[in-house]
Amino acid sequence: MAKSTFLYFKVLDNYFALDVDTVLEVLLLPEFEEIPMTPKFVRGIITLRGEIIPVIDLKVKFKFVKEPEEPAKGYLVVIHYSMGGVEGKLAFLVDKILDVINVEKLDLKEFPKLASKYNPEFIIGVLKYNETFILVLDVNKILDATEIDIIRNLNNQQLDA
Repeated sequence: MAKSTFLYFKVLDNYFALDVDTVLEVLLLPEFEEIPMTPKFVRGIITLRGEIIPVIDLKVKFKFVKEPEEPAKGYLVVIHYSMGGVEGKLAFLVDKILDVINVEKLDLKEFPKLASKYNPEFIIGVLKYNETFILVLDVNKILDATEIDIIRNLNNQQLDA
């Protein structure tokens, strides 16, 4: 049977995973530059090997909290995305990296769309791993087109500065 590999992590008391093919690297939270007049979920930017990468706080993006935690704590998961013909990198701020897991593709179940506190658009499915339910995220749908435009403009402004 075919297996898939996921990076398994925690945001508050919620468990998520990303396909490792989209993950470029995981970093202990480095210093990042805060950017004024951006949505609250955009914590700022980091420079990684000369490239500017926006930092997205998943606690705020997923509306687990109304205000970003100060000071920011955790890890950054740097991912590659491709949305609507636009490609780039983002860094997701998460609380804890738990594991890299290999699971059978058949173990990934469809996400129930009824009465969910999560937007089903960015959830690929649900895994059960060691008695824990894990939501598998689609990195290409976590941000909508308007949010991607904000991120692209943020990158352009920083490059022009």
